[in-house]
Amino acid sequence: MKKIFTALLVAVALPCGLWAKNDPGVVIPRTVILNPQDVPIFYRDSPLRGIEAFLVVTSFPVEMHLSLQQKLGKAIAASLKEIGNVAYLNNKQGINMQGMGAGTMVAIQVASVKTWKGQLLPLYRISLNVETAVTLDKTGMKSFPMVWSINTFLENGSGAHGFDELVNAMHKLLNDFVENYKYANPNQTVKPIFYSYDETVS
Repeated sequence: MKKIFTALLVAVALPCGLWAKNDPGVVIPRTVILNPQDVPIFYRDSPLRGIEAFLVVTSFPVEMHLSLQQKLGKAIAASLKEIGNVAYLNNKQGINMQGMGAGTMVAIQVASVKTWKGQLLPLYRISLNVETAVTLDKTGMKSFPMVWSINTFLENGSGAHGFDELVNAMHKLLNDFVENYKYANPNQTVKPIFYSYDETVS
């Protein structure tokens, strides 16, 4: 039993050292165990490799002012344009929902944080998740798992300073995503397309 426990510890700690070795800008001690959703992970065989199109879906708290949502939308578009093209999906009959359940999606969310008792904390969680449609071999069932993710937390401040901090935190996550995509696709000649149903991300 002791040998099994030791092997599990090694299996958990070792990937951190491997990620640190592949990371072009960050040196992480091998003894540090990290949550992969809180740090940028650089590796060539990333799920981001070879993807040429993403559907971008954003989600902001209902209490967030529209002007701040628009600023965040522009920040998202500016970062995504570093590696690809941003296209706004629309038609005269309304929003075309085709494609929502297929392909690869970038879900960007700013959410209020609550305790397990439902009490609201003075924090925002900012998340960027890449999800893709897959079909399970054994059952033939379709699923939409998260294949790449990063998040951070920020004090829920008010005023111009709080707005700027939120925009800066969003830029940080988007830049991590951009750098990981570039690292996973060093020789890609075709720019990826980011489709969005949100006109603020255009």
